[in-house]
Amino acid sequence: MVIRSWQYRHDSYGNVISRENPNQVKQTYQYDGDNRLVIAQTSDMKAQYHYDALGRRIHKVVESRAHGTLKRHETHFVWQGLRLLQEQDINTGKCQTYCYEEHGSYTPLAVIVKQPAGYRYYWHHCDINSAPLDVTNAQGNTVWSGKYERFGFVRSSPLSFYSDPEREMESFEQNLRYAGQYFDNETGLHFNTFRFYDPQIGRFIMPDPIGLLGGMNLYAYAPNPLGFHATCR
Repeated sequence: MVIRSWQYRHDSYGNVISRENPNQVKQTYQYDGDNRLVIAQTSDMKAQYHYDALGRRIHKVVESRAHGTLKRHETHFVWQGLRLLQEQDINTGKCQTYCYEEHGSYTPLAVIVKQPAGYRYYWHHCDINSAPLDVTNAQGNTVWSGKYERFGFVRSSPLSFYSDPEREMESFEQNLRYAGQYFDNETGLHFNTFRFYDPQIGRFIMPDPIGLLGGMNLYAYAPNPLGFHATCR
């Protein structure tokens, strides 16, 4: 199957098992007995994902090779219900704790970053659909800014436009996306608690676990609002 110049192959359960971009870079995927993505792989990268009994991803290991050197990076995730509460970088010891606007909301408000050198505080500025648009530090300087394309793919903006040229640039990794999604840099996919979303084409890579109760299209992110009809007379 070809969508927007991307080539996709599926298994007998409807899960995407490979996708290839227009530059012929191919990713392959493997699933466990519960239909959860456990391995994503390219020619020079392998990512392994681990889940708890509720299906929440709690650990990932990414191994990549560049210039003959093998790098291994581990991240541990802590959850509050179905909201990501914390992510811990096993390699560096950095720990990010997320704060949300209100109970039950998926709109991020702030993140507390704990590093060996101490704590830093950052604030999210979000759109009405909970998508982070900008992140500022405690001094009010923008450290991350993203522009969303129509299916949710984010292009990070250069911060030189927002920052004082006399000030040293501050690095900030912002992986939260709209509606509680989490961006995986190694694959370009968004983890959406029970499935992975492909922001390049606006579809999930596996069918809806609740089947047709979620709609006729098992891969759609949401119904087309332009197709709704008013029922009030």
